[in-house]
Amino acid sequence: TFVHAASAARCARHFGRIRRHARQHGLASGEVAVDFRMAYWRGAAKLEVRRAPEPSDVIWENLAATGAQALSWRLRTSLLLLALSLGSTSLIVLANTYAVYHSAGVLTTLWTTTLIIASNVVIFALTPVLSLRFDRHHHRSSQHVHMLLKMCFFQCFNTIAAASTFFFV
Repeated sequence: TFVHAASAARCARHFGRIRRHARQHGLASGEVAVDFRMAYWRGAAKLEVRRAPEPSDVIWENLAATGAQALSWRLRTSLLLLALSLGSTSLIVLANTYAVYHSAGVLTTLWTTTLIIASNVVIFALTPVLSLRFDRHHHRSSQHVHMLLKMCFFQCFNTIAAASTFFFV
């Protein structure tokens, strides 16, 4: 974003020159041999331009949070979910181990299955709630990606831990 309209116009002219240079020299838009982004902006940092996100993707109330604050909140949420994952996975491993080595028939199968399902559901139910409430993402798309990554991590961690108990116990 630009504070002054003249700065936006100057930027647009600058990138127009870059595109014209690329066309005149037979280069595709991504194949510019020389980095012309600095050519007219001496003394400034390299100018990066990207398309703005859709307004519906922006979480407007979180824009006041700085990048460091958002990272801090995401780290806290991730650590809380990691602790919940460790607890849930421990319950699942204990239930699997008990069901295999100390089975008492249908009753054991019933309570171990219930415990395993509840331990999985807790993580998948709490991840969106915690992420929506505490993470300070600026865009919904990044929020959804982080929720997905957290749930995938738990599922992989859970599966590996539960399967490895049969090798070590």
